[in-house]
Amino acid sequence: MLKHVTLHGALPRVHGNKGRRPMHAMRLEDVQRVVHVLKNTAETIGIFYPATPRGNDRIPVVFLPSFIMTTSNYASMRM
Repeated sequence: MLKHVTLHGALPRVHGNKGRRPMHAMRLEDVQRVVHVLKNTAETIGIFYPATPRGNDRIPVVFLPSFIMTTSNYASMRM
């Protein structure tokens, strides 16, 4: 930090990964595919929460059974 201050003055430091895409980032198509599968699964076997939706979006809360997101069902997400 002392080297940075002497070379550049009292400026905020910039992270070394600025502008790089994270290695674990997903493509937009992959995200859309996962959202599509989850919405279809929620419509098919989801358990609707009987309470009124909270917030401004008025989207009802749907619970998914725990066996849905296992590694054996990962293949069904890959289209």
